[in-house]
Amino acid sequence: MGAVPILAEGDSDGDVNYFTPAVMRFLWWSSGRWLALGALVVIVLALLLAAEVGWEADVTYSIGIALVILVASTAGTFVVARTVGADRRNQGRIHFVATDESYTTQGAAASQTTRWDAYTKAYVDDRFFYLVVGRSSVNFLALKFVPDPKPLLDHLARRGLLKPTPRSFFLF
Repeated sequence: MGAVPILAEGDSDGDVNYFTPAVMRFLWWSSGRWLALGALVVIVLALLLAAEVGWEADVTYSIGIALVILVASTAGTFVVARTVGADRRNQGRIHFVATDESYTTQGAAASQTTRWDAYTKAYVDDRFFYLVVGRSSVNFLALKFVPDPKPLLDHLARRGLLKPTPRSFFLF
């Protein structure tokens, strides 16, 4: 059996805060923006109701609940991203290898190999690869640690994993 071609290989510097923007962006894409949009729709509907029947308790409660959801979805994205990004498993130097068969990360606290079949989609923005497993689990790979991203991009496209980066309406 021949050697498996390496698509990308490198080391990250282990700065736990470096991945916080990627975590924040993914959380916003996957849930925060939808909660915020739903809250804004409720506010608009409540205001339309108020214009139709006058300002009543139902309108006040609807707007209050929607504002709480709007603030919670926005603030929650920031808080969770700061907490997850500072995980002790992300500290120290992390070595990564992407081959035709899998993506592997090795750090001081843990190592993980995931075959490409487990990934459901992948996104790329100006700073990160987002390799999504299932609906909400994601591996982040910083572009600055990938000497030449083209082989990995081509591989993701061939496998049908590479998707357009979600529109982030509102914040990110």
